[in-house]
Amino acid sequence: MQRFGAAVDYSTSLVNKNILADHSMRIRVYFQSTGPSCSKKLYQAAQNLYTLLQSGVTCHVLFGAGCPTTASTVYGIAASLNILFFGIPASGIKTLTSLDGHGIHSGDSNLPILMQTGFEFADLADCMAEFLDQYNYTHVVLLRDDAQTFFNLLSKNLLATFKQSHDDLFAGTVEVPFVSTTATTAHYKKILHDAKDHARVIALFMHARVIREFLLIAYTLGYTNGDYVFIAVELFDLKYWGKISYAVGDITDEAAREAYRSLLVFSLHVDPAKEYDEEFQDNVKLLAKRHFNYTFDDLEKLDPILISAYQTLVLYAQEVVRMKGEGVDYCNGTLASGRMRGNLYHTSLGRVIFDEFGQRDMDYDIKTFDDATGKFRVFMTYFQHPLDVDVATFNSSTFSVIHDIHWPNAKGILPADEPRCGFRNDKCLGNGLTTSSLGAAVALPLLFGFAIVMAGIHLFLKFRKLHAQFDPNWWKIPVDLVIVKQNRSNSTTQSKKTLNSRSTVGTSGASGYSSYMCDILASYQNTLVMLTDVSGMKKHIDPDLAAQVGLLKGLSQVTNLQRFIGIAVSPQNTCEFIIAEVCSKGSLTDILHNETFKLDWSFKNSLIRDTVFGTRVAEQVMPAQGTQRGDVYSFAIILQQIILRSGPFELPSEPLELSNQEIIQEIINSNIPPVRPRVPRASCSNELYDLMERCWEEIPLERPTFPKIKDRLKRVVGEIGDNIVDVLFRRMEQYAMELETKVAEKTRQFMDEKNRSEQLLSELLPKSVASALMRGEHVDPEAYESVTIYFSDIVGFTTISAAGTPMDVVALLNGLYTFFDSILEKYDVYKVETIGDAYMVSSGLPVRNGNKHASEIAKLSLKLVESIADFVVPNSMSKKLEIRIGINSGRCVAGIVGMKMPRYCLFGDTVNVASRMESTGEPMKIQISQSTKDLLDSISGFHIVERGEVPVKGKGVLTTFWLLAVEVL
Repeated sequence: MQRFGAAVDYSTSLVNKNILADHSMRIRVYFQSTGPSCSKKLYQAAQNLYTLLQSGVTCHVLFGAGCPTTASTVYGIAASLNILFFGIPASGIKTLTSLDGHGIHSGDSNLPILMQTGFEFADLADCMAEFLDQYNYTHVVLLRDDAQTFFNLLSKNLLATFKQSHDDLFAGTVEVPFVSTTATTAHYKKILHDAKDHARVIALFMHARVIREFLLIAYTLGYTNGDYVFIAVELFDLKYWGKISYAVGDITDEAAREAYRSLLVFSLHVDPAKEYDEEFQDNVKLLAKRHFNYTFDDLEKLDPILISAYQTLVLYAQEVVRMKGEGVDYCNGTLASGRMRGNLYHTSLGRVIFDEFGQRDMDYDIKTFDDATGKFRVFMTYFQHPLDVDVATFNSSTFSVIHDIHWPNAKGILPADEPRCGFRNDKCLGNGLTTSSLGAAVALPLLFGFAIVMAGIHLFLKFRKLHAQFDPNWWKIPVDLVIVKQNRSNSTTQSKKTLNSRSTVGTSGASGYSSYMCDILASYQNTLVMLTDVSGMKKHIDPDLAAQVGLLKGLSQVTNLQRFIGIAVSPQNTCEFIIAEVCSKGSLTDILHNETFKLDWSFKNSLIRDTVFGTRVAEQVMPAQGTQRGDVYSFAIILQQIILRSGPFELPSEPLELSNQEIIQEIINSNIPPVRPRVPRASCSNELYDLMERCWEEIPLERPTFPKIKDRLKRVVGEIGDNIVDVLFRRMEQYAMELETKVAEKTRQFMDEKNRSEQLLSELLPKSVASALMRGEHVDPEAYESVTIYFSDIVGFTTISAAGTPMDVVALLNGLYTFFDSILEKYDVYKVETIGDAYMVSSGLPVRNGNKHASEIAKLSLKLVESIADFVVPNSMSKKLEIRIGINSGRCVAGIVGMKMPRYCLFGDTVNVASRMESTGEPMKIQISQSTKDLLDSISGFHIVERGEVPVKGKGVLTTFWLLAVEVL
């Protein structure tokens, strides 16, 4: 909604200014959420729209409802009101509403007030049908993933198009549904094997991740040698259907690259010269961040759906102007839709052509894999209205060939519809073979049989050798073979006592082993190992345990994971200890919590990278427990711990207010907004922060997969070799041992100076901003939706200054503001600056605190008014100071100004009004605005009285209030 809302907002402003302004009309937009997903059981859109109408809003036209399921429910309301409904894109709505009770397409659905300005499946189906006709294909297998509604409706629409106008294709097409969330590799193999016996064209209507799985299986089966054509759909870059790419950064990339040469990709055709504008894009991105708190990626372009939002508003405004000029009721949805159908509209971002059914005619690109770049490039474009293109490049009435195709077979062209001997190789029998063919027919089976015998002998010998080398009980280790070297555990289990009794070195005081960060250190086969006590579980060895432990052998050579050695087993066949490789520096948690380790970002990046690599390998080897999307969420929490060097959901300087169980319950409740760790944005790079936020998205499908995380980490972390953490640790230890006596003093002096500098900078700027500047990072201005600003000054300061020397004035201000600073420390506030006798404080920034900012500032103000009576004026013991205080709440922008002597400044109308609240106030009183009063009323406990109307410079007359007291200070 944030992306679409920003596009509609900006487009509305352009339309009102450039089209409707001269006709005394304007469009006013009201937003309502259509829900978080495209579930068929989702009726939130209709409910929200009904609530909007019940509130008194008069609706003349509806825009949006991208999902067909939600669009179909919204259409019912639009039809009852007879108002125009623009589906953007609402693709598949007509297919969805025309399905019978068995899910079968029963004909076109009549939706007279619907206009679709995005894309519709009918155009895509026509493009595919025309392409298949172009290459004389009459046999097709449609592999349809029903885990996503988009592909289900696409497949059904394609079949409906075949049935209506391509009888031969309809007769030769087979549709194979499956659900990727429950399917297995064996299931995929069977699907491909069956498809091979029916067609050479196989459509993969599924997510990009599943496409890659299918193509890798096809590669292993030998189906990607150019004899088959795989078809996929990626209309534009969208997280919903994924990015079709062979590269995920693992050992299968080479095979995937070869397999992708047999893939054709259909996508929307976009002419950048006519349908793209940098200024439009920049303004939409700015509005998205400012009004909807959504940040586009730096290189992200607006997709065709966002462009169509602008085109829709333009053509609607054009038609309204025409209808008004003709004296026609432009609020009549049926009439307006009838005028638009079959019509052409021009906008600054391209033309829009509707067919007689209200669907926009779109053009499509067909792409092939480019060996040189490893990406897909356009080789053919499908034009429905080729009036503006060069007809010399056309080889038919609808297709324009951009590049020659180079298919991965001997001829370099697309294969024939059917093999010469048929799909099952059953059409070449009994055709009168020649003598040489008969001889070959006899000899080949004999040679084949001989080869099978020789291969069998070879496999038997190899199997016997492997069997001799492989011990299925490799992980079982008698407990007597384990000798303890160090035991820091407080456990009193019998098994540990037994180990201690056999110790040859001693307990935790054992010399030479105190540096190892593990509870139980032991020796097995003259190698130091780490033990984890599991004797209390009373676990006996059984086949299930043996099968699961056996899988761990595949992880023994993975450098990113702690190596599993085995399980110490008692004579009674019970598990006593897990034996693993010694991690000399402890676990990840040990490193993060050990303050002696100075983790700079090279170390942190290495830890993050090793976590991703280790998790990926574990997922590939170990059986699934939970979900991969759940693992991605867990990775995000680990990322927070590494960034902040704190526990889950903790800030380094603040204790956790909720228990672990309370946090888990809050997450399960799926609150809006969802409960997530508080991580200051300045604590890491923007790219890493965005990755963390994406990984803990509330909707699991919106979280990236680990291959995608790995790709993004390459941009954030860069290319780093394996085991860099261990290499750096060893290097640091060696350097410390050789030069410790020589550099210890200089290091101490440097650290003292560095700490003083950092302390001074953190006093001048917010800690998160200071940390970012010390890392050399640029700190972008940040917008805050709700903060509270405090201003105060000294009553009669000019008279006081004139009565004393400049040194007296400096001493007065220094003493007063030191006194104020001591009180500030007790509240969640930030001192912005002092200018002369003016004192400025904020709450709610730079660290957001919900609605607490109003109460924090209010309590501070009351405390200052109460405490100022105790302040003693230097050189004038009898004089008492009085202050004026003004408070206002609202939006604000904060950022760093200047490179030399940088200042953290606040900007916005909220700051100006707060200053006016102080300047129009009275001595020893606290004047607050209406916005602050509303916040304090919602919190309750504050005694507030109305002052009345007060003239405020630049704002006219405002009603203000006096803050008198609070129940509990």
